[in-house]
Amino acid sequence: MPDIKCPGCGAFGRVPRDKMNTRLVCKKCLRVFHMSPSGKPVLGEAPAQKDVPKERAPRESSGGELAGSFDELAAKLGKLKLPQVSPRTLGIIAGIALAAALGYWLLSKQSLEQRSQRLAEAVINTDMKTVIDLAVPGTELDTIRWYNDAYRQYLDLKLALGGIDARVKIRVLADGSSGPAVVVAQFSSEGTRLDGSTLVETTQPIPSLSNAKGTLELTLYLVRDFWGNWSFDGKRTAEGRP
Repeated sequence: MPDIKCPGCGAFGRVPRDKMNTRLVCKKCLRVFHMSPSGKPVLGEAPAQKDVPKERAPRESSGGELAGSFDELAAKLGKLKLPQVSPRTLGIIAGIALAAALGYWLLSKQSLEQRSQRLAEAVINTDMKTVIDLAVPGTELDTIRWYNDAYRQYLDLKLALGGIDARVKIRVLADGSSGPAVVVAQFSSEGTRLDGSTLVETTQPIPSLSNAKGTLELTLYLVRDFWGNWSFDGKRTAEGRP
């Protein structure tokens, strides 16, 4: 039974909950009052049932309800049965993931000749971004300086070949087993296609450049990175030293 206070004299008392909105009389001052649905004592007779205002009784504690909700959620989650995975299955999954990563790494690796070919083709295709992407970190400025000079030389060769792009031959001077790898990329009218077949371009040189050199050789220095891939050493290449 909730404790109440007489709205007339203030005397305290207790009223059963089933006496809400019924006629009550204070034992001290004998004044008539009633309890509203919200639990508030009001002087006067209780209104007829149809005239009773619809009030919501205040919640005793919202914190208790939240706690109850969390408890219910925890209980439901506790009943969920997760699939049991054996250590052997976990080992198989880890092995498959490792094999996939190793396979990707092996397939993505390029040989020294392939990486050198890619660098040479970037010069032909005016693709400085690729050269910078393949450069050793920290040598980007030297790489840009080398690329600008190499491309200027290549344009002179292309003009001497009548405006036709040259082909490339790769010659390895040092395989990088002790120190940096040294490769010579030779640009000329004779070269190798991407499919490995040989092609001889028949060009009509410009008369004023008939005595110009018909080949261009660029020496490239490459080193292996942490993953074993070949990276272009822009600093060594720009300075022309191993």
